[in-house]
Amino acid sequence: MDISIYNILHKMDIEAIVKDCQNGNRDAFGTLYQIFSLPMMGVIGYYVHNKDIAQDILHDGFIVAFTSIVTLKDATKIESWLTTIMKNLSLQYLRKESEHVSIHISDTDIPERLSEQNYETDLSWSQLESIIQRLPD
Repeated sequence: MDISIYNILHKMDIEAIVKDCQNGNRDAFGTLYQIFSLPMMGVIGYYVHNKDIAQDILHDGFIVAFTSIVTLKDATKIESWLTTIMKNLSLQYLRKESEHVSIHISDTDIPERLSEQNYETDLSWSQLESIIQRLPD
């Protein structure tokens, strides 16, 4: 979308579009998506560098916005409100991903033959029983 068109729409019609969205008008929400999807993709792209994941977050973010737009009190704050949603979803994704760090098998160094260690210990039955008795229930 051309920046000058965005600025005109932003100044003249954004409040009306948001009000229509709050009244349940799905077409108005589609217009809102068209206006803000590219800038919101930029917000998400700042945090998430995988395009497919970023698209998913964008989609989820607009679902959140659609289901909760009635809570937006000031229609002029729509862009910052959407930005907050997208930023929070991006950070939430990154937190979840950091919990699932994986290491590729090619990045590990496994020796061809593991050393065979002989763990021979000579314990008497009484020593073994004493060790077992010290174990917690």
